[in-house]
Amino acid sequence: MAVSLSKRYQSVTTIAQAFSFKEKPLARLQGDVSGSVKIHLSALARFLNLRQTLSDDHIDFIADTIVTDENYRWLKPADLKIFFDRIKMGRYGDFYGNLNSISFFQCLDKYMMERNAEIERLRVEESNGHRAGIAPDDKDKDKQTTLSYYVDKKGNIQRTKQWLDAEEKRMAEAEAIAKETERKQNVAAYAKHKNS
Repeated sequence: MAVSLSKRYQSVTTIAQAFSFKEKPLARLQGDVSGSVKIHLSALARFLNLRQTLSDDHIDFIADTIVTDENYRWLKPADLKIFFDRIKMGRYGDFYGNLNSISFFQCLDKYMMERNAEIERLRVEESNGHRAGIAPDDKDKDKQTTLSYYVDKKGNIQRTKQWLDAEEKRMAEAEAIAKETERKQNVAAYAKHKNS
């Protein structure tokens, strides 16, 4: 029998909650797991008001792949609930009325990266003796230098200050490189124009 992800996992809103939720992954569940995924894919297509709804072939392919593919079969049903909610919120972009299996799996891969980073953060936090679900205190910030995420008091995933600072530095360096490249191109274009 197909399970309604929305009702059963209504209280699960973060990856940390899904990870700590005591349940088997899709690969080990019994029953019509593929059928549950198909129901939610159809509901997603209606919710997004897709001009060209996902065809039955697309829905079958996506559902079967999620349940059997080595990359996705270890997801928990609660993960799927969070993932479908995030698509509905537009977290993975606007589909402009079109969604197909390729764009769906691109979104799922983004979720997998978020999930893997969060699980790694939870494992590091646990190994360092930190309590899950608490933002790092000032005295703990030195211990957080290798982490890029933490879960705030509301259960939302937040970037660490160290990651934000490193990202700002990386963006400034990229901008400087782009400006220097543009300057060199302008000098070369001017020299070429002057010589012709």
